[in-house]
Amino acid sequence: MTAEIQGSILPFNEEDYLAPTGERIVSDRYLLKDTKKETLSVGSLVVAVIDKKRAFHELARVIEVDAAGKEVKVELRDGFQLELPVDQIDVLQETVPRQMWQRIARGASVVTNDPKRWEERFYNLQAGWKYVPGGRINASLGTGVQTTSYNCFVIPNVGATPRDYANSFGQTLEIQARSGGVGMNLSQVPPQGSLTPVRDVRKADLQLVLDVWHADLLDFLKEGYQNSTKVVRVSREFLRAVEEDAEWTFVFPDTSVENYDELWNGNLTEWQENGYPVQIGETVQAEYLYEQILESGVMVVQDVIGMTLVPGDRRGTIAGTLADMWEALERGKRVSVILSSLRPRYSYVRGVNGRSSGAYSWGNLFDKGNYVFANGFGPVGVGEIMSVGCQLTLQGGSRRGALMLILNDRHADIKKFITCKQVDGVITGANLSVGVSEEFMAAKASGSTWQIGYPHLEEMSGFDGDFHKWEANGRELNVSEEMKAEDLWDEMMESAWKSAEPGVVFLGRYNAMSNSNYFNPIIATNPCGEQGLPAYGICNLGAVVLSRFAAGFKGASAPVAFGNPLLEAQIRDELKKQFADEQAEFLLHHIKWEELETAIRTGLRFQDAVIDATYYPFEENRENQLAERRVGLGIMGLHDLMIFSGITYGSDESTRFIEVLLGMIAEWTYLESVELAKENGPFPMFDADLYLQSGYMQQLAKEKPHVTDAIRKYGVRNVTTMTIAPTGTTGTMVGCSTGCEPYYAWSYYRNSRLGMFEENAKIVDDFYGAFPGVEQLPEYFVTAMDLSPVDHVRVQAALQKWIDSSISKTCNAPNSYTVEDTKKLYDLAYELGCKGVTIYRDGSRSEQVLSLKEEKADEQEQAGEEQNVLSPEEILALTNQTYKRQPRPDVLYGATYKKDTPLGSAYITINDDPELGLAREVFVNIGKAGSDVYASNVALGRAITLYLLDSQNPNKEAELVKTFSGIGGSSSVGFGERRITSVPDAIAKSLIEHSETFPLRHLDELLAGKEVACGHDHHANGNGKSLREYNVGKDYCPQCHQHTLVRQGGCSECEACGFSKC
Repeated sequence: MTAEIQGSILPFNEEDYLAPTGERIVSDRYLLKDTKKETLSVGSLVVAVIDKKRAFHELARVIEVDAAGKEVKVELRDGFQLELPVDQIDVLQETVPRQMWQRIARGASVVTNDPKRWEERFYNLQAGWKYVPGGRINASLGTGVQTTSYNCFVIPNVGATPRDYANSFGQTLEIQARSGGVGMNLSQVPPQGSLTPVRDVRKADLQLVLDVWHADLLDFLKEGYQNSTKVVRVSREFLRAVEEDAEWTFVFPDTSVENYDELWNGNLTEWQENGYPVQIGETVQAEYLYEQILESGVMVVQDVIGMTLVPGDRRGTIAGTLADMWEALERGKRVSVILSSLRPRYSYVRGVNGRSSGAYSWGNLFDKGNYVFANGFGPVGVGEIMSVGCQLTLQGGSRRGALMLILNDRHADIKKFITCKQVDGVITGANLSVGVSEEFMAAKASGSTWQIGYPHLEEMSGFDGDFHKWEANGRELNVSEEMKAEDLWDEMMESAWKSAEPGVVFLGRYNAMSNSNYFNPIIATNPCGEQGLPAYGICNLGAVVLSRFAAGFKGASAPVAFGNPLLEAQIRDELKKQFADEQAEFLLHHIKWEELETAIRTGLRFQDAVIDATYYPFEENRENQLAERRVGLGIMGLHDLMIFSGITYGSDESTRFIEVLLGMIAEWTYLESVELAKENGPFPMFDADLYLQSGYMQQLAKEKPHVTDAIRKYGVRNVTTMTIAPTGTTGTMVGCSTGCEPYYAWSYYRNSRLGMFEENAKIVDDFYGAFPGVEQLPEYFVTAMDLSPVDHVRVQAALQKWIDSSISKTCNAPNSYTVEDTKKLYDLAYELGCKGVTIYRDGSRSEQVLSLKEEKADEQEQAGEEQNVLSPEEILALTNQTYKRQPRPDVLYGATYKKDTPLGSAYITINDDPELGLAREVFVNIGKAGSDVYASNVALGRAITLYLLDSQNPNKEAELVKTFSGIGGSSSVGFGERRITSVPDAIAKSLIEHSETFPLRHLDELLAGKEVACGHDHHANGNGKSLREYNVGKDYCPQCHQHTLVRQGGCSECEACGFSKC
């Protein structure tokens, strides 16, 4: 450990040490920054923005500061040095995690009845990484900055009018800017075409205007707005500079000026005339800039006439401008939106510890707004707007906002909603789920029909999105379609199979089980699905790191002694209900149960204290939370704990282990909440009779009646106590399995300035360290893809029994999983009591580009077969043979595929070997003859051809697809299945297309009169597997720019850097 600490940049000790990836995460995301840079000096530790365009951050040490204090030289971990402007570094005010723990402990303890005592206990709770608060708590609590300590938000149902949409959009922006994730229900939004007719987009109706002085101008010129007209407004000063061949400097008002938000109206001349300072940006030659403007094809004007809207530079005014634009378009007006009032990209945003996405990026919001207006709004259109806003919100300078959109199963547009993500580029910034009612599931089970529709428009003002309540009150539903419930279910399943969305949230069951149903019904979930919430509902998160409570690996650790005989006897009894005596005794003394109880109880108190200690972005959030005091204490490192105990994740043994472990955690959280109720009173909306009628409490009463008896007698402080969040970032930081998920793989690739390097999961290195000489991992080391989807669902159901909220979990499935398999899996999840389910069929996301390691099924099948053994003489004869290449036939048949790549259009010709039916040669033509691009790609094609000619591997096409898929540089072209990251990636996609569509590959089927589908099925490659199956695995991470983004825990998480879309 000493050597590892010495190799770190942060001055760790053994208590708070993190591996390099964790070190970078904690520095970038959670350690407090000196935003004014008052402490900047030689030796300062900083987070340096190495690449502004991609928001790529690295931890570094300052080695020089220039005299003017405007530039610094920093040294990275590998010794590389570079110079950066001061605005591209964040100075660490906290330089080690233990300082962060102290800040957090102090911030939470001040609201307790004994601050000194609880500050110490809250610190000890975090020490040694036994418990990790939610990321928002780590980043905000005790800082004095107005960012919320809540991860999970649900806003009220989006209203029925365009102004309502904009208001909900504004609420979402405010929450996401403060690093919260948002869920919303769109069921109140009228069907597409109801409010405005569906028509073609008129680009002339909307002009997006940027002034020539704005620092985002060059990016604005490159931005491809599809639904509006780009306009650059030039000034006389600029035109004079062009004539005089002078320089031109970009400027923007100094946003640090007091009352900036009220003073700045978008008029730079007026700002400067009033004597306010400006921030100086880049300087370019005016003539060069003018040429760039003309070459881009934008409209150039000196004055903007007609209706103009200025969005200001605040989230509220941006949302208000969006509503104004829609209302003007509805009146038949043409609108100009002056984007110049919005600060340039990566400008610091005070109060939320964030960075701006830039004026040119916000132009996409208004551009999409014109498209949505022309397409008649509807839930999908409104979802598009929310999605764009989510992608434009930079949390803490790098992380985009997170969003969940839910539509209930009776809505007229439910079928459009289910299939919308099957179209490239639709709602790319949000997760989707269908809110499924108990009535629907009953109709499906009985084979009944199902009606979808919406109230009559003249009555929609009284509709809140609850269809069943609407009809129960005698109101009429305007039915748009009637179908078999099973048919609608099939559409959900097929879409989930194709694209992993929408997920399913059993909202009817959720409310039946919910402790708050009698006063605060659940309307949606947070983005990752683990927290169902009412309108204005919020929940803070934290996770006990279960891996810290194992004695070590089974067979290499000493037993743990108990100090509490009563607890020992209780847990022994619980274990013996599930295990034979010997295994029960092992688990009793292998897990640090007493320490775990202390962590659970203290964690519950800590998260309750956060409710009173944190900032609330909306008063409605504060009022709702103080009325119910909802918290979500969770876990991470579950898979690690099972491995330490020799238990295979997904096995029957694992679900029995969960029964004991989670049952005890649930008991401890509720008993501690009862203790808080004794001290401070129950939550204000508590009613013992109604509370204990919830489905969850009735179940708890059967299993642990002493807990519900205590609740009835004393009350309970928190309406809910538990949830299982994905913990993608914090789990990666600590170095354990995330949430309740199994490991996705045992090794993964990290990125450094010098390139990629492979790294094992920490538990793998720990295992080999504990068992010197062992060369293979035991059978209980399984990964997510080793398990069947049914294994995943059974684990989820075992956990859900004890979780009063919900669980963020993904059921990973192989690419070969069928639609029928998917239906059976969802039915099983419902039967077992899950509140929701999300399947991720490997390769179902068209953005996936890397392949998993080839399955070894063929090798296993051949293991038992008799092998032909050559004699030494035969081997010698073979080795002495001279190499002879087969001559090229005079005629080869093939096809040429045009693929757009980041380097331009590539023409890739693939000719087949007539005997093998596989590719024999590949030609790559891109760029102008004589150019370096042309030459290098001709060489690439020739190298591939040599490999194809000489390789005896029957799966050589698959090897090429595996090797070339996903290779990428700084940019990509296209979306979805047409997304291409490089020329090699284009070659891989051409090989797949060739194997599936080239007629001579399917000659036997054609001669037999069979119809050949040009799709993804039945086009095998030697070993019976489709080439498309080799083009799967992981997606591109927007933060570290590696193909290491995996779908788990209901969320997309990066193995390499810890980035989480949730």
